[in-house]
Amino acid sequence: MVKIPDEIRWLEDDKERLRTFIIIATRGPVVIREIRRRLGADDWWPVKCHLDSLVEHGLVAESDVGYRLTPIGEKVYEARKAVYYLEGVK
Repeated sequence: MVKIPDEIRWLEDDKERLRTFIIIATRGPVVIREIRRRLGADDWWPVKCHLDSLVEHGLVAESDVGYRLTPIGEKVYEARKAVYYLEGVK
């Protein structure tokens, strides 16, 4: 069972991993070249490493048209948006 708060904390432990996730959430499906461009990364390997960890966590999946959020990834993204919205209301 996936615990959404744990996944949000895991994402936020690494700013580039979080940025990669958000790019996919807002632009997906998106190819690795576009992710690399949006991150401003000079090298492919860090981008590939972040993608592999997101796939391993079940938040992202690779398809013929690029990387996209899984249903679990969509729940995590929506929960994260809600948390930041509520924090802004305080």
